[in-house]
Amino acid sequence: MNFIIEYFVKNSRLNYTLMGFIVMMGIFAYINIPKEMFPNSTVDSIMVRGNYSGASANSLNNFAVVEIENQIDSVSGISKSTSTITDGSFSIKVELQDGVDKSEVEDDIKTAVTNAKKYLPSDMTEPTVSSAKRKMALLNLSILSTQKNKAELLKISEKLKTKLSQVNNVSEISIFGDSDLQIKLLLDHKKIDMYGLDSTSVVSAISNLSYIYPVAKIEKTGEHLFVSATNNKFDKDSWLNTILRINSKNVFLKDIATLSIDYPEDETISRLNGQNTISLNIYKNDSGDAISMADNIKLILEEFKLNYPDIHIQVTRDNSYLVDERIKVILSNILFGLILIALFMHYLISPRLSFVIILGIPTSFIIGVVIIEYMGYSLNLISLMAILISLGIVVDDAIIVSENIQRHLDEGASIHSAVVDGTKEVIAPVLIASLTTVCAFLPLVLVSGEFGRMVYLIPYCYSKTNSKSFYGKRTNYNF
Repeated sequence: MNFIIEYFVKNSRLNYTLMGFIVMMGIFAYINIPKEMFPNSTVDSIMVRGNYSGASANSLNNFAVVEIENQIDSVSGISKSTSTITDGSFSIKVELQDGVDKSEVEDDIKTAVTNAKKYLPSDMTEPTVSSAKRKMALLNLSILSTQKNKAELLKISEKLKTKLSQVNNVSEISIFGDSDLQIKLLLDHKKIDMYGLDSTSVVSAISNLSYIYPVAKIEKTGEHLFVSATNNKFDKDSWLNTILRINSKNVFLKDIATLSIDYPEDETISRLNGQNTISLNIYKNDSGDAISMADNIKLILEEFKLNYPDIHIQVTRDNSYLVDERIKVILSNILFGLILIALFMHYLISPRLSFVIILGIPTSFIIGVVIIEYMGYSLNLISLMAILISLGIVVDDAIIVSENIQRHLDEGASIHSAVVDGTKEVIAPVLIASLTTVCAFLPLVLVSGEFGRMVYLIPYCYSKTNSKSFYGKRTNYNF
């Protein structure tokens, strides 16, 4: 340690070169590092998702979900599984036991889902298996108009989704308030009786028309049967002119039913200030910068609105704004701390050493950002908290060392001797004091589960920033 101190004291120009190099690295790291509210963290669970358009929740449970659950139950390392089934889709959340290899269990679940495929309907796509992630939307958008109906808004939202998907680092765009076109048949019971047909046979014949997708729902109200079906064919005239073979009789569908093709009103409802809207949630990937991405998306929105003057697109939530504000708060606090420390140290110790002390704050911040960017993490509330905690300790260490150097100068020692001797005398207690604080945060590394992955950056960034900046301060006592 003594050799390191004397080496940097004798080679003062090397100190300035290293300082300039660190500043340049910090600038590039700050530009390139992703900025976000919270880090995207994986949780100890795996999601199995699937859909079968038009199938009721009960039917989907019987011929798909139960079979998949039976296959998943044979996989070891699973704590419990929770299934959520709605009309046309399902999701199974598989929670893992502590200490298991997540990637290995995920592969086993994929194999189990593949084995279950032979029990699923032949026209049903294979369910997807993915690692569950806790993520927050970057932007929430709402599209509304007083002149366009829901179908027109949906088409516009799809065009906007395609446009926004081209933005770099956009991982997913979810549309809320959308739905698929549905064909709704209202069977006339009196006409069915007049033709001498059986209602059950009529429903069966109509079901056979939808050979790709099953009939979704059959409701009986009074003297009428309501049949909602999903089909890949939405030509109204083609449906009405379809000939049904029922009880050895041929009838046109239009003779016994009325038909409408429209979007269902009860699947997903999205409102803004009481008005029906189409909402879009935009998510970014791990490497995306929230601030720059939000700016690019807003520019695209302004250009997009020029082509559709009769719609209104409103950003209902912008998490990039919160990220930008938090970073500005941290930087303003650092600047305010620099001013206060400079003033106090200027009068209490010396003007020259006060400048050296305040260098520890930006140096620690720069080194912290460089380390975080190099390790592949983002600049978020957790990492900023870790850096902010370490800044106070760094300043304390700098004041202790600088005050001891000033004491040697006051006693008549040369600058070289004052720096070397003053640093040597207090380096041991300063290092021990820093290590005790590191040890206080070190147990956070041992925390498991979702919370452990969220707070991991606090002990990691603190220990790295504090230790690196300590040696960084030693290189700046030569003028």
